[in-house]
This record gives sequence, structure tokens and C-alpha cells, in this order.
Amino acid sequence: MAHVIHEVFDSSRVISNYFVTGSEGYLIYTELTKKEPVQSFLHLRKIKTDRDSSEIQYRLNVPAYHLESFQAKIQVVNVTHVTRSRLENSFVLLVNEGDGLQLIKFENLFKDGCTKRATLEPNKWRHTEVGDMITSFFAYNTRGQHLQVVYCTRLGSVKKLSYDITTSTFQEIDGIRNATGDILNSCAPCYALDFSKSESVEVPELLFSCFDNNVYVYDKKLERIAVADVFDDNKTLVFAEGVIAKKYSTNALIFYACNITNSGCHLFKKNIMGQWDLVEIFTRDLSVEEKSPLVDCHIYCSGRTKLTIVSGSENGKLYSWEYDYLDEVIVDTHVLEVGASYDVVHCLQSREDKIYYMLNKDTIGYTHRS
Repeated sequence: MAHVIHEVFDSSRVISNYFVTGSEGYLIYTELTKKEPVQSFLHLRKIKTDRDSSEIQYRLNVPAYHLESFQAKIQVVNVTHVTRSRLENSFVLLVNEGDGLQLIKFENLFKDGCTKRATLEPNKWRHTEVGDMITSFFAYNTRGQHLQVVYCTRLGSVKKLSYDITTSTFQEIDGIRNATGDILNSCAPCYALDFSKSESVEVPELLFSCFDNNVYVYDKKLERIAVADVFDDNKTLVFAEGVIAKKYSTNALIFYACNITNSGCHLFKKNIMGQWDLVEIFTRDLSVEEKSPLVDCHIYCSGRTKLTIVSGSENGKLYSWEYDYLDEVIVDTHVLEVGASYDVVHCLQSREDKIYYMLNKDTIGYTHRS
């Protein structure tokens, strides 16, 4: 059963992105106006209430014609650091603003009270390449007082930043300009087991999906993996995410899930030679041609030898498959109608026993894990 937790009733606005914090405490989401100049609003509310705690207005440098494909991605990361010989936690909110990344300490969202509008103190890294725009990013906790962020862009660049939680300063660690010949559309991690625990200090391998139908894997260097025919204009890679199913002393059992339009969710397994084998294609209803760059997927371990792969769609359905990688067989399939046949289901997030999703750009909902 699908449950709606937020819906936009103002026809002049769209939801750009959202984030559900650990233990499902808060729902944070951004709304953008449809006309230029684009106005942006950050909303914060407790999940178990119907009222927003605050509405924060901030500037987002995104032309209106980018709104269909742009997502002002949001992420909250728990940064652990030592202060006065004590281990402390600082939660940091990151928002993609297109021309840069805004970082806000979570406690600052409550400074002006919980019922009136607040204002943000800008703390922003600016992406200065002319004609370029940040498309996606991923941030993670590291040992010490630093948060690390890796982002990708429309012109195919990748940058890695370090943010000092105590001094609120940025430092560029690494950068690869024009790493690809096409748009890098998404950035997602490859973590062991379930990576929803934000306090982890593990440095993840990161996967970038590119419209040239390659997955670019970033782990100190950039590796390219072909997942679809580059000459097939009907099939385009729009998202990739990975999971480490098992770790051994010298290697690991790793799977990548790749969402490809007009095909399905492709599951790849890394073999003992270090090459990637296509082991399964999880198919969606393809009666309508898929065109959206927003439809993502999610993969996680759900048993001793089982993976669960969840996929959005362009037909109002949320798909879920359970796959036994030892027997190499699909053991269960669930299809849940969360919208109409023309609705786009995307922006999947896993928290506790729930899968959250966005319907078009006006509804946020969830369903229980199967």
C-alpha cells in the first residue's frame, strides 16, 4: 500500500528533491517556482506531523527551462569529530544549487524558531566553469573533522571537496575536468550492505551514470564500464548504484544496478577477473516509451544470499525484485501502482522498513519494504 506524506497544491511550484533523515525524524524538501526568476524554498517538517516546522527561502541559480531535468538534490550527513576530548556529532545539510553546493549546519535551521520563516547564512562552494551546472553529488563522513563531497556536472566534470566542520571552510582535493564526452546524470555510492546509516566513516566507491551509456566508477581514479550500446538512442543509462554483498580478505562480491530507459534495471556482477558480467535484466512495463532522466533504482542486501532491487518508472508503478545471487534466479516480484499510467516515479530512498519515492514533481510518498 502507498502512503502520501506531502503533496504540492500550489500550481506555480514543483518539488525539486527531498531527504528523509535517519529514524525518519524529519522530511526536508525543496520547492521551486516554475517561472523565471526561479525562487526556491527549503521546507523542514517532522514526519509524524502535518505541519511544516519552517519554510526557508534561498536563491537557486537554475533557469526555468532546466526544471524538468534538474533536481536540487538534498543530503544530510552526520559528521563525527572530537571536541575537548569528546566525540561529538554535527549534522550537515547539503543542497545542490546548480551553480554550487550550499552547506548548512542542521541546528541553524532551528535558530529562528519553528513556526516562522528563517534565513540562511550562505556557506557555499561555487562551481565556476562557464556554461556548466552540477547535476548530482554524494557526501560522506570521514575520520576527523572533515566531510567529503564528490559531485559531477553537465559537461562531464568530477570534483572532490573537503569541508572542515569546525572552520566551515572548503578545500578542493581532486578534480577531473571534462572527464566524459556527455552529461554525468547521477552520483551514487557502492557501500557494504545497507548504506542508509549516515554515521558511517567508510569512504565509498562512487558511481556516475552518463548519457554515453557508461558507468564511471570513482575510487582515487576514474574507471569506465560500458553497460549499454552507445549507438542505441532508444536505450539510455540514467542511474547506477552499487552494493558490496560480501567482503573477503582479498576481494569482495560487488553488484551494480543500472537503470536503462526502454530496457529495465540491469544487474552487473564483478567476476574474479575484475570484469563486469550482466547477470540479470529486471524488466518494467514498456508499453510507453521511456524518456525521463529522473527514474532511478535502489539496491540493497535483503538476506544471506539475496538482493532487493527497487525501480521507479514512467507508468506510475514502483517495481521491486528479490534476487538470489547464489542460485542466480529472481525469487519474488512486486509491482505497486502509486500513480496513474503517465506518472513518473523516481527519487527513491530507503529508511528503516520503508521505501520513499517522489511522484512527478508534486508528491512524496512511501511504501513498506516487501
